[in-house]
Amino acid sequence: MSYRDRGVVTGTNMFCRYFGQSIGAALLAVIFNMLIVNKMELAPSSIFAELPSTNKVVDALQSKASSSELVLFLRGAFFEATHSVYIALTVVAVITLIILLFTPARFGTIRK
Repeated sequence: MSYRDRGVVTGTNMFCRYFGQSIGAALLAVIFNMLIVNKMELAPSSIFAELPSTNKVVDALQSKASSSELVLFLRGAFFEATHSVYIALTVVAVITLIILLFTPARFGTIRK
């Protein structure tokens, strides 16, 4: 195997890793946003008019002008969405571990 071949393999490996990370981050962001939106739709009527758009939740949490009831509700929604993302990551990690444990290892020798 030449150094040129090693470079191609390394480049392909890095591309696949970055591509997989991008897809994973996008899917987890979809889960997070979906849960935030669902929680905000169930908001109590006393704060429903004050609710920010999905993109402005963090701004509302950091704003001193937000009411304490709104901040508590948004913190709870943020916590639940983040918790669900971590559960999804745990499920993916367990599935990956199972696949790795039951996949036979096949290592070949590198010919020079």
